[in-house]
Amino acid sequence: MVRKAGLIGLLLVLPWLHGCGEPRADTSSPEASFRSLRVMYRSMPPARRVPLEWAVELVSSDDLNDKVQRTAFASEGDAIAVPPSALNGKTADAIIALAMDRCAHEDRDFPICHDPRRPR
Repeated sequence: MVRKAGLIGLLLVLPWLHGCGEPRADTSSPEASFRSLRVMYRSMPPARRVPLEWAVELVSSDDLNDKVQRTAFASEGDAIAVPPSALNGKTADAIIALAMDRCAHEDRDFPICHDPRRPR
């Protein structure tokens, strides 16, 4: 009986150990980014999808701008160290919070922060 209860307990814990929690962004490659963000988007209730789209757009544009600036101002032949995406490993709620925090510190004229889809 004790053995059976232990086996049932193990079976209940295994999904948790496997990481079946909230989907997280994987930005290790463009394909992985696309796949992980699609899974994240589809797992959210419809009302939360628009804020996620806005947040991914904002954070991704910041990441891209950083890469472009590093490339544009590097000397020829320099190895360009580009930090990993700010989205990597984050849940949808963490991505939305990051975007809202960035807009809170931006100039009021920053257009994407005034996006009508922005969560209030």
